[in-house]
Amino acid sequence: WAQRRQQVVGRQPLVQAAKADVQQQDSQLEAVRAGWRPQLRAGLSTGRALSGSNAQSTTVNASQLLYDFGRLEGRINEAAALKEQRQAKLRQAIDDAALEAATVLLELERPSALSLAARRLTQALDEVGRLTRLRAQAGAATQVDPTVAQARRDGAVLIELTIRSRLEQ
Repeated sequence: WAQRRQQVVGRQPLVQAAKADVQQQDSQLEAVRAGWRPQLRAGLSTGRALSGSNAQSTTVNASQLLYDFGRLEGRINEAAALKEQRQAKLRQAIDDAALEAATVLLELERPSALSLAARRLTQALDEVGRLTRLRAQAGAATQVDPTVAQARRDGAVLIELTIRSRLEQ
């Protein structure tokens, strides 16, 4: 059951979309957090110098954010909250898909389980009928008891046949 449910849940488009949303928000959160990290920039340019000859110039620039009065922290908190929200939507999509899968699987298994239960009931009532006949023959019970047991067994057989005919449809 668990394996079937996981297969069905994993293939649900809503679950796949929710997973993609979480991954996208995770990337955005990392991009926002990168604002705290040192920034390195390098460049290479070519052109003509004042003397008329070709010249190349390389530049390297390093910067580090020291304090931004809470702006970056606010953006990080917002991105983290959005990630949590998307994770909650993912969990909800998984729960919905799992519930739907379980319902379908139960509906598929229910007729065979009912058939098995009806067969067991018929077998149990066969044993009850045998015991009531033995008791009636020994004089420990009335002759009505085997008749009642047979009527109940016939009812169980009817239920079993009804279930089987529904399975065959």
